[in-house]
Amino acid sequence: MKKVVLFVVVVLLGVFLISCGSKVEWPDTKLGNMLPVIEDAKGEIDYESIDSLHITLKEISEQQYYDYVESCKEKGFDVDIKEETDSFVAFNQDGYKVDLYYSSGGDLWIEIEVPMSMSMITWPKSEIVSLLPVPKSNYGKINSESDSCFIVYLGNTSKTEYDAYVEAVYAQGFSVDYNRGADFFYGDNVDGYSVSIKYEGFNTVFIRIDAPEEETVLETSTQPSNPQQGEKETQQTPSQDGNNTIGIDPDFKAAMDSYEQFFDEYCAFMKKYSESDDPLSMMDDYAKFMSQYVETMRKIEALEEGDMNTAEAIYYAEVVNRINKKLLEVTG
Repeated sequence: MKKVVLFVVVVLLGVFLISCGSKVEWPDTKLGNMLPVIEDAKGEIDYESIDSLHITLKEISEQQYYDYVESCKEKGFDVDIKEETDSFVAFNQDGYKVDLYYSSGGDLWIEIEVPMSMSMITWPKSEIVSLLPVPKSNYGKINSESDSCFIVYLGNTSKTEYDAYVEAVYAQGFSVDYNRGADFFYGDNVDGYSVSIKYEGFNTVFIRIDAPEEETVLETSTQPSNPQQGEKETQQTPSQDGNNTIGIDPDFKAAMDSYEQFFDEYCAFMKKYSESDDPLSMMDDYAKFMSQYVETMRKIEALEEGDMNTAEAIYYAEVVNRINKKLLEVTG
């Protein structure tokens, strides 16, 4: 993803990070006190609300980062740990989530979030949702529901129950071009409907289903003299630079789906904001978007357009096109 895209998104959302000088004044708040402190660290408080806190620390050594990870574990963030050499995500027993990312330049991003707000839900009976098995849990949060898309977070769902649900989705026909990992599943059915499922941690599961996009017909100035020859010309073939059409990498699709999900929620927020008589009351919601923004853009920045194969490039274009249309609806 080119830097200009990141810049445009920042301008669009109106992100203004609050600098706290060269030395971070650690917040004496509930969320701030739940985190370990690195004394005399340089950096800034990016944003802070009752729901989330994001801090960027500068000039942090690798050893300081590793020590900080261990301190987080000692503070109780030891549930559903996802740890790599430069990142750490975990929950505590109350569902608070800490997310760390350490860059090669010595920056340490620290984020802590309160548990997601959920309640009892009624599983929709719409045509698109009927394609999915009914989950065991009826406790969660419906983020979006329309005739072309459904997004829901389910709580009270263990990893074992998540695995069983994925098996049920697969058995229900979402077995075309599917990808599966320890905590994610993506697949289509024969009619082109797409499903994304992810175990988020702390007994929470993300589910999304999308209706197929209308096919784009490419017109040419001349018709092939041989119909069979024309059919062969429309088939995808490997490119000369090695970017073939083997399929979409799961990490790539996860990043793009997260990117689109963020803007789905952003557009819904902007619609609500434009109709509100008290926009200042929505500042906490705004802070939540900044939290999602950091995570989403971190994934998108890691993508290199030159490394996309044909299938990924097509999917990338489809996602960006859908996002642009949605943004035009709320900003135009």
